Amino acid sequence: MKRTLILGMLLLFCFFSLQAIATPEKPGIGIKDNYPLKDQAIQIYVSHATVPLERFQVSVTYRPNSMVSRTEELGHPDANGYLNWTPKDAGVTILKATLPGSKDKDLNFSKQVSVRYGSFPLMGLLIFLLASLTLFGGLAWTLVKSKPA
Repeated sequence: MKRTLILGMLLLFCFFSLQAIATPEKPGIGIKDNYPLKDQAIQIYVSHATVPLERFQVSVTYRPNSMVSRTEELGHPDANGYLNWTPKDAGVTILKATLPGSKDKDLNFSKQVSVRYGSFPLMGLLIFLLASLTLFGGLAWTLVKSKPA
């Protein structure tokens, strides 16, 4: 009985050990904070188990799928897969790591990131005040002019 229990535990240990060894790394691209701030540096990392990380080309697309989208090449990561990036615009961006010359879709990674404003946007407040003045000023003007004499 004791022998069977020890053999069973040994088999379970071997099974789970082989599972941990056989677990593949999930290749991809990422950043530490999913909501970086505009004009503040952040580190991007690229991971892949079999390809040297310096071969990947990293780029960022600001405002994807819009008429004013633009793409900026960031360069190649270091041997550990890290690259510094300072977002220039707030809004939706897509980080992309590609292996130049490869048509394998498993070697092209992308991540959507939302870049926040680093400080309060003063222009947004001015536009809001102008819109409020126009709306409520027009309403007040209409009410004053439409009073019966």
